[in-house]
Amino acid sequence: MNNFTTNKISFLNDLDKDIYIDKSWKYYYYKIHRIDLDRITNFIWNLKDNEVYVINPIISITCQSKHPYVNLSEKFLITNESNPILINDFLLDQFKLFRTQFEFEDDFYFLILKYKLINFNYKPL
Repeated sequence: MNNFTTNKISFLNDLDKDIYIDKSWKYYYYKIHRIDLDRITNFIWNLKDNEVYVINPIISITCQSKHPYVNLSEKFLITNESNPILINDFLLDQFKLFRTQFEFEDDFYFLILKYKLINFNYKPL
């Protein structure tokens, strides 16, 4: 269970279709001013042992859910054993792509990690 997003990003959509995913848990938000390796590392290290989380990375100017925001990528999976450098580099690459495509030049933004615990089992036959 500890091999999610250690050598490559483990996207939620890449899971075997025979796996049932219980996503009924509540979402939480971890807010960071800009993409910051130290804060991402701290976030990962504070996740519970032996648990898998789904992450939806969001970019926001105001850091308020009522205001417009951008999903930086599709949802991916992490544990407290995930590689923070890999995640940081992935998010920076996605942000560069976002900046180019939307001509976004402001350096004042927030990275919001919208996350929740998930459980999964194989679907019964």
